[in-house]
Amino acid sequence: MLIACYNVFNDLRLLKNSIQSIYQFVDKIVAVDGAYFAFPHNKPYSTDGTLEYLRSLKKVELIETQSEWIDQCEKRSEYFKHGSTGDFYFIIDADEEVKNPHFLQEKFHADVTWVQIKSPLYRRIYYEPRIFKHREGLHYRGRHHWILDSKRSFVCSHRTMGKNFTRDDVPLLIIHHRNDRSTERRMHKEMFRRVQTTKEVRIQEKDVMSLKIVQFMGEDRAGVGIKLGQAINQTTEHVCRTFRHLDNYIQYEKDLQIGKDRNAAGLAQKALRSADVVHLHEKYGFAQKYGSLKGKKVVMHHHGTLFRRAPKANLKIDKDIGALTVVSTFDLLRHCFGQATWLPTPIPVARYFAMRNKPNDGIFRICQSPTSPRAKGTEVLRQVCERIKKDHKISLVCIQGISHEECLKRKALCDVSFDSFDIGLQVSGLEGMAMGQPVLAGGDNFIIDKFKEYYGKTPYIWVAEDTLEQELRKLIEHKQWFDEWVQSSLLYVRKMHDYSVVAKKVISLYENLRPT
Repeated sequence: MLIACYNVFNDLRLLKNSIQSIYQFVDKIVAVDGAYFAFPHNKPYSTDGTLEYLRSLKKVELIETQSEWIDQCEKRSEYFKHGSTGDFYFIIDADEEVKNPHFLQEKFHADVTWVQIKSPLYRRIYYEPRIFKHREGLHYRGRHHWILDSKRSFVCSHRTMGKNFTRDDVPLLIIHHRNDRSTERRMHKEMFRRVQTTKEVRIQEKDVMSLKIVQFMGEDRAGVGIKLGQAINQTTEHVCRTFRHLDNYIQYEKDLQIGKDRNAAGLAQKALRSADVVHLHEKYGFAQKYGSLKGKKVVMHHHGTLFRRAPKANLKIDKDIGALTVVSTFDLLRHCFGQATWLPTPIPVARYFAMRNKPNDGIFRICQSPTSPRAKGTEVLRQVCERIKKDHKISLVCIQGISHEECLKRKALCDVSFDSFDIGLQVSGLEGMAMGQPVLAGGDNFIIDKFKEYYGKTPYIWVAEDTLEQELRKLIEHKQWFDEWVQSSLLYVRKMHDYSVVAKKVISLYENLRPT
């Protein structure tokens, strides 16, 4: 049986011509309706008469939805659930029509059959894979042109074939009427492509195992969750969706927020159901309400106060749900009894470095961005700066109560950053390092030893309350010393925290996990 497969959403005007061009030459039509989450829309289903038209056709099996599809891959993969052994799927879009449909009556044998495409985007006719032999678990991953099977073996892309799969070519000609869409619809598609660029996977043209990862968290502590998702999406062939439940004044970037973004809860259920890896932040309950973790690889990521209050209880929960425990700062390892792994916080180093904007006014600016000034030694820093002001032209830039993006802009004006006295280098200090700033921070022997274990030395200027003034004066008064720490800071953050480095490390952790 030859099954024509359509991905539709408010496509009535062009869809009629497309279906009429192939209707007598196929055995069945599967039409999957609905909008992708990122595609501009008022309702998640077609409202222009597309549904009514499809229901009127005897050969059509219509797949309807009351909620958005997560992405193109989820929606297009629905095609392959409506065939069986011996069937072939013919993929065609609503803005396409077939000029010589009699070729659809040929006997197909190959795993993938390539056909001719004529598009206003290109001068020449080119071949593209459009007819697929039924295989168990066929699905789209990453960009919607990539097809994998149930074993996640790469079947084909729009450019090449995977190993051990057969190809045939037929002179079937598909005409692509892209420019016949309405101006509004073309604009919406361009908007969707821009939004979707960082959400879809870049799969290399080889046999791959692309992981689907979903993150759940309450408040995204220090923006670690969204940065980790971005690192995975931007630097690997894997895909990560990040669901946040709570917001705060810091306004970190987000992927999807439950209760704020339309149908985010429904998308969370779908994402969890199809995920290979579930990466939880601090609490299990954020994911529990959306489905089961059974059969998933699970990571529990701890960040600070909640874990410090009850480390044994948290570790027991992690063990009970079969999760790998990871922590974002070295001080948390002291509470883990060898049961946790340190995962460096991802930092977009190139982006932050490009934000540097130091005024050429002769003022030496010292930055701190404390969420809790009392705990972070802000008063000690203020007193030290008041004494230094008697001898040098300096300014203390204490950043509080503003959004993260505005915080970065102010931090980019500064020369050095002070983190805190208590637990060593934190996200605020890492941001300063990425901007080429020497960072001053404290930490006990346990933390210092961990830095030496993982990096070989302490990557920041260690200070205590009685040495902070001395170290600041040395940076102000000795340019060579200052410049050496600028380079040392950049080297550390690039080597240990850059997006590509952390993504590689976390994917390695995922790949070595066993499903629960």
